[in-house]
Amino acid sequence: MLFGVLTVVVICCRDLGGVGNIFRLANAGGRLEFFNFDPNPLVRHTFWSVQIQGFFSMLSWVGLNQSCYQRFASVSSITLSKRLCTLFIIGLYVMWLTFYFSGIVAYATYKDCDPLTSGRIEKSDQILPYLVLDKLSHITGMAGIFVAALYGGVLSSLSSTGNSVACILWEDLLSHLKIFKDISDASATKIIKLVSSTAGIIGIGLGLAAGRLGEIFQVSVSIEGAFSGSLVGIFVAGICAPWINKKGAYVGLLASLSFNLWLVIGNFMKGLGSPEKLPLSVDGCPENLLHLANTTLGSFGNHTAAEISFSSITGDDAITDFNTATFPEEEPEKLAKDIYNLSYCYRGTLGILLNLLFGTIVSFVTGPVSPKDVEPRLVSPSCLYVSV
Repeated sequence: MLFGVLTVVVICCRDLGGVGNIFRLANAGGRLEFFNFDPNPLVRHTFWSVQIQGFFSMLSWVGLNQSCYQRFASVSSITLSKRLCTLFIIGLYVMWLTFYFSGIVAYATYKDCDPLTSGRIEKSDQILPYLVLDKLSHITGMAGIFVAALYGGVLSSLSSTGNSVACILWEDLLSHLKIFKDISDASATKIIKLVSSTAGIIGIGLGLAAGRLGEIFQVSVSIEGAFSGSLVGIFVAGICAPWINKKGAYVGLLASLSFNLWLVIGNFMKGLGSPEKLPLSVDGCPENLLHLANTTLGSFGNHTAAEISFSSITGDDAITDFNTATFPEEEPEKLAKDIYNLSYCYRGTLGILLNLLFGTIVSFVTGPVSPKDVEPRLVSPSCLYVSV
């Protein structure tokens, strides 16, 4: 998946005059905004919001992800697991930087003829496949390489996630049921495969449904933040808040999950799911250039005659008054800056904080866990020292 997108980016960079020219075009179009230090949490993307989202993403994907854990646990030592974890983080940074840069490349390619505005594509998610078919189709096999890389990455992620879901359900739920206690390993393997296949089918269905809600990145990150923030909060509470008891953990999970789901559902019901679009141009599209040429030539001869006719009826002063008249502009309707406009980048971390807050309150009301009842190797040493 990485090398498929990287191949497209390299070829487009060569055709557009290099990386420097691409950044120049993107900056001229207002697409580069690295140091927006606006502290307002209602602004979708700022320096602070993307840092917080990045922190949560790494904590969720690398630190507490079942698929990653199964890979790290499959090697022979903790030292090797730590090295794999470091390589995985580096790989994620390289992959996401490549994907983000591919968006800048797509903008530079179509800065004067936006495919979405001109109706060539239906959603902005389709921009990169369209770029491959539109600009790189002359390269034999290029479209096939891109599609193979894309589907290979998707199927790999889907299979590993389905396997992780199946293992969790079997180990934590199904294996403890009376009907599954005495079955053989072969039968257990068949059940796990069935659960994994079912999880894959459900994932495909949810993916199709998410595609109807808006841009896939916005939808996936919003939903993931709502659920993952609460679940990650449970693990963070267990590691960093050893005083939280069982009741506090349950209440913290339900409170953070309910709040985040309320934000996500309210956001989409109010129509706030799609961000405000930056200006796009279609002036350079071939059909618009042809229409402009025909309009200019056709109206050139008629313009003077129409102006003279209008002057003979109303007088020259009327033309002057009409041209200089000012009309009241309608003030654009502004969205209410309420809680639903909170940037999606904060939802995951907010879920963790709410989990810790409500879990701590309930635990101290019902009786916190004593430090002597905590297994030291499962808790952060500094946090355990604070609880003592």
